[in-house]
Amino acid sequence: MKLAIVKDDIDLLRIIPSKKENTIEFKISLLGNVYNVEYWKKGYNLDTNYLAKCEISYHNSLNKRDLLLPSVIHSKELLNGIINYSYKFPSVTDINIDSEFPIPLLKLVYNNDFERIYKQKPDHILFNLCKSNTLEIYFISKEYDYVRFMDKWPYIDLLWSVTTIDYVIDRVKLSKQFLEKLKDKENNILKTIIDFPGFKIICRFYSTEEHNNKLCFFENLDYIHILANTPICLADDETKQIKSNVSSAFAFDLECQLNDGEDMNILEKYDRTFKSSYERIINENINKEIFVIPQIKIK
Repeated sequence: MKLAIVKDDIDLLRIIPSKKENTIEFKISLLGNVYNVEYWKKGYNLDTNYLAKCEISYHNSLNKRDLLLPSVIHSKELLNGIINYSYKFPSVTDINIDSEFPIPLLKLVYNNDFERIYKQKPDHILFNLCKSNTLEIYFISKEYDYVRFMDKWPYIDLLWSVTTIDYVIDRVKLSKQFLEKLKDKENNILKTIIDFPGFKIICRFYSTEEHNNKLCFFENLDYIHILANTPICLADDETKQIKSNVSSAFAFDLECQLNDGEDMNILEKYDRTFKSSYERIINENINKEIFVIPQIKIK
């Protein structure tokens, strides 16, 4: 099956997954459409802006002749009939079938008309941008259930819901779309989940004021770690009085899981995992805003 992304009748691109043991790889066919391609890494934009129109592939790590080749995204173009791997983006993570957290694949922005008209095929799963012009695509395990995930990781899920994928460069701040939602405007972040054999794709879509047709890739190795280590505190929704100390979002989530009777071995595993990245993230001076999260009393 292929994910066909369109806007009304205009054909934008294909995402073609392939399963290799316990991982998933992706080929992104640009269908001859010209995109400006960007790669973002650890809070700043690498100067890797260029045009692509052929194919971009996401490859997991590979053991070859006793060497571990890391995961990589690379761009392939045809020049005079010869395949040329024009650019590659390192520092991405393997996409494991059993991934518990959403792994970002890309962000697509479409503004100018392409000429290719979409033609439906039996092996296509169709996604239509409709009124939006920006799409974020994430991979998640086939076991993913939104309500269950929200109950288990309420604060990480909340942060993910109210920030666009650009939080890695926007220093984890409230998105314009969420702020407009608070003012009852219609420019919200919408979401749909698409089932594939063996895994799921999450599409989040909204409108931006960006003017180029572009694809953005992100260093997703630290994606969840940066989000999980975002500082938050709790406040009374009515009085606005602060009701907790400032701590990482994952710490609040693990405390909730502890109160719900989660196995201590599992809690300690996640605690070690997220704490191991805390010092590194702090040392990189990613200036994150403190999220004050209102607690609504149930009457």
